[in-house]
Amino acid sequence: DINQRLAMLALGLRTLEQHEQALPESARATLHQSQQDILTLSNDVRHMAYRFHPSILDDLGLDAALKRLLDEFTHRTQIKTLLVNPPFITSPSKAIATAIYRIVQECLSNIARHANATRVEVELFGSERELDLMVRDNGVGFAAESIGRERQGLGLFNLRERALAFHGTSRVQSHPGQGTEIHVQLPLCETPSP
Repeated sequence: DINQRLAMLALGLRTLEQHEQALPESARATLHQSQQDILTLSNDVRHMAYRFHPSILDDLGLDAALKRLLDEFTHRTQIKTLLVNPPFITSPSKAIATAIYRIVQECLSNIARHANATRVEVELFGSERELDLMVRDNGVGFAAESIGRERQGLGLFNLRERALAFHGTSRVQSHPGQGTEIHVQLPLCETPSP
């Protein structure tokens, strides 16, 4: 809806282009800048909507969505990534696929901000009953017992809450100078808690 309104606003500005020669130079410059600003804002809104619910999950599935997420992460950060994701025995529901995607997204965000890593491995295995996710980096690590006492624990707290919403589990293994491993298990038969 927001992008449609922005498109209508852009169309309104285009009608001013018909009378552009009659406008003062400063007004023409403002018109062109406003058109560029609307285009930038429209792209930002589209990107935000994708981050809330990436359509690629619906169109191509979790595997393709994770590959795209890791490729974009590598392009943005220059951190190498590896995805190990054999075919699922039982396909996850849309809600669980979205939760896994968001958890990986949170892990990558934490790695980019805190880890000073050069490599990230994401492994996702599925059985008939559960999904087992592991995200490992070779970064600076931290004292795992400090989680929750400092602000850095907020991302990990969010990750744990996502897992708990599906009656899953999460654990963090990390030591200073030895990287970090995040393990998440989600049962495939559960629905999210209200």
